[in-house]
Amino acid sequence: WTAGRRPSPWSAATWGATIIQSTTNAPIIRYTMATRAGGPLNAVRFSRVSNLMLVGAVGAGTSQHGLQIDNRGLIVTNVSVKNCGGNGFYLTDSVSSLLTNASANDCTGDGFTFDMTGTVAGGGSVNDNLLVHPTTLTNGGIGFNFIQAYNNTLVKPTADTNTGDGIVFGTVTTNNRQNRVLGAYSSGNNGNA
Repeated sequence: WTAGRRPSPWSAATWGATIIQSTTNAPIIRYTMATRAGGPLNAVRFSRVSNLMLVGAVGAGTSQHGLQIDNRGLIVTNVSVKNCGGNGFYLTDSVSSLLTNASANDCTGDGFTFDMTGTVAGGGSVNDNLLVHPTTLTNGGIGFNFIQAYNNTLVKPTADTNTGDGIVFGTVTTNNRQNRVLGAYSSGNNGNA
């Protein structure tokens, strides 16, 4: 890549992605507690989602997130989210998820939101997640927004030309601590970072 920027992830044909489109005011893909079908706590934990492009509609509404993780853990590889009315990636109950090459572009909300208070099942936790090479470009909110989350790690994240800050750690100190960012590239955001 040149000048510290990664190539655009939006050419789905070049990496064989399946494209899923939606215009409804609901997450395009949501892994929730309900998907466990009465099984043990980790019945669907660490399922794999890979090689997808999720395309929303900016005017669909603020509840249209690209991928919502609300089931304690998921492995995400090469997933791009574009044009959602809400957030690109919304982690509300995610423990030890691994997201590699996840990208959010042109969403009305944040690129990535980490918020354990947003879980649909109550009592969520957003901790010990590892994001490797995540990218946020031209989103309407913050690039990486840690509202309430702890002990998460971003490795070489890119936050570029978002309307809000590139990376924000919330002010709720009891549930927002020990988050780490290693080797960030942040440029052109309208906020501070």
